Amino acid sequence: MAALFAIRVRAAVVKKLLLLIPLSVALLAVAAAGGAKPRVSAPAPYAGQCGLPATQPVWMEFGQTYLEPVFGKPGVVVGTSTGDWPAHMRSLGVGTVYFDLNLKNRVGTPTKPTETSTMADRAQRLYDFASQQTGCATPVVVFNELAGPGLVTPWSDTNAQYRANVLSLIQHIAALGAHPVLLLPAAIYAGGDALTWWQQVSAVAELVREIYVPATATWQQGAVLGNRTLRQRYRDAVTDITSIGIPANKVGLMLSFSTTVGLSMTSVTTP
Repeated sequence: MAALFAIRVRAAVVKKLLLLIPLSVALLAVAAAGGAKPRVSAPAPYAGQCGLPATQPVWMEFGQTYLEPVFGKPGVVVGTSTGDWPAHMRSLGVGTVYFDLNLKNRVGTPTKPTETSTMADRAQRLYDFASQQTGCATPVVVFNELAGPGLVTPWSDTNAQYRANVLSLIQHIAALGAHPVLLLPAAIYAGGDALTWWQQVSAVAELVREIYVPATATWQQGAVLGNRTLRQRYRDAVTDITSIGIPANKVGLMLSFSTTVGLSMTSVTTP
């Protein structure tokens, strides 16, 4: 996969792991299980640019200032938004991508969408700001997050306009030189006209599925069954998207971990 992540922070001590992981990693496991020859996808188009690693997979962490002692090291990539902190982190050798927490404010909601004609201007202003914040003319912009990815067709008039807004915003910012990444909080629906929408979005953006497997249940399964559960959930999340023809290098996963005892989040490492 070559895509990215989404985030929700429940408390100051909770950390969500954002990752941009080439789908080749997941495909290796899936292909091995089915006896097929593994395929290796190309690196993300922004790999090696603007301080981002050129290797696969690329892991991206959600950045907050209190995490600087942990993330403030060369080779780390953080998702940041405003202020002086992104530039400060780059001075420490950290790569930065722009994490947009205001997608809803830009495109509206499935029941109350924004005026579609404003998307070009909104994309221009977001691009200008993201470029300044990341110090990059071709910034990675992560959008948190698409509302209602599983809504079936025919869509209501308001949801159709909402989806048109999301597509327009992403297409415009991609045309300006940014690399958009759209976070998906649930499984997608791709029947009817929805299939065309997903194909259009994936033509200019990466799709990253948020998949948070409860750690409180997984650890009780033990090292073997717990590991198997995680892998199966991640494969299912990937297949949900690639099964409709979305290229593997346009798909990613967002995982999570927590430093607080009792929260149902999981700590994840690469295979």
